Amino acid sequence: MTNNLVTLTGNLGQTPETFTADKGEFTRLSLATTDRYKDEASDTWKDKAAVWHTVIAFSSSVQGYARSFRKGDRVKITGSLSYRKTELVIDGQKRFFTEASVIASRIEDARLPKMGA
Repeated sequence: MTNNLVTLTGNLGQTPETFTADKGEFTRLSLATTDRYKDEASDTWKDKAAVWHTVIAFSSSVQGYARSFRKGDRVKITGSLSYRKTELVIDGQKRFFTEASVIASRIEDARLPKMGA
């Protein structure tokens, strides 16, 4: 059991891609999540700006299932949060960036049911 567990539900920004690297094969997904809130003044629901997440799948079973999805599909991803620090030189100045990724342990179809018929 891990203490570092996240669950994200959102839409894929592109069709999952599989790559081969030094440490083996992995599948990368780009996931957009959006929070909603109710505007008390207008009594309507509003969406906040989308937040983009990079999701990596190393497990062959998770990779196989991830490749069954396409851009725009709604999915639920469970995994652990991972950070990578990067140093870049921009205009002669060192800049430091921290990239957060989710290492997927499970991917599920999260399509919403269609209304009416």
